[in-house]
Amino acid sequence: MKFPQLHLLAVLCLASCAALIKTLPTAPEPADFKLSPEELREKAKATRSLGIVDLYADSIRSSQDEKGNDVHLATGNVLLVKRTSTPVHAKAEEILLNADHAEVRGLAIVKIGEELHYGDAAESKIIIDGVQLRFEGPHSLKRLSNEPPKPEPAPAEEIKPEPVAEAPAAPTAPAPEIKPEPKPEPKPTPKPVAKPQAPKTTAKSKPKAVPKPTPAKPVATKPTTPAPKPAAPTIDRSKLLQLMREPEN
Repeated sequence: MKFPQLHLLAVLCLASCAALIKTLPTAPEPADFKLSPEELREKAKATRSLGIVDLYADSIRSSQDEKGNDVHLATGNVLLVKRTSTPVHAKAEEILLNADHAEVRGLAIVKIGEELHYGDAAESKIIIDGVQLRFEGPHSLKRLSNEPPKPEPAPAEEIKPEPVAEAPAAPTAPAPEIKPEPKPEPKPTPKPVAKPQAPKTTAKSKPKAVPKPTPAKPVATKPTTPAPKPAAPTIDRSKLLQLMREPEN
């Protein structure tokens, strides 16, 4: 009688879980979970593999634990892919991977089957142990929707008010041009004229004697001969007598 009761209890649990899953809020699958391994390698700066688990991240620091097993700490845009019969995908800013489990830290998303598990705080942890999940800190659960993710709306452009057109200002008369006053030309300064200097006389030099002028000798002139006097006119006496005889009219 106990076995039929256990079977009935299991059926009731599954039915209640199925009903609970149907009432969960839905969310689309992250786009990074749909990328192929080749696309993930091109996108990531660092990659590591441990068994059936692959890590893709901006930086991966590798070390070994006390047993000599590899330990990988991935940071920055970390994506984990676990290749099991039910694949497991995880996305976070930090994931620690060792030989026993993977520890997904902070605000993260873990997809297993049709469920999306969220770490809701910086101190949250989702531990992947095989195909089982354990949780530390705040977390939430959503059901995977079959609808494609909606594109994020573009940020609305800020509408700037158009500037109010100002009335044209009345034309102002141009200011009179102020011409600079001509600078007075500098007058040429006369050059100093050197004064004639009197010849210097030395005590030793004596004035030369000026020769006395000699009187000019009179030029001897020859005596001039007097010119001959003109001869007196000869008078015809007969005519003179005739004239004396003629009576006066």
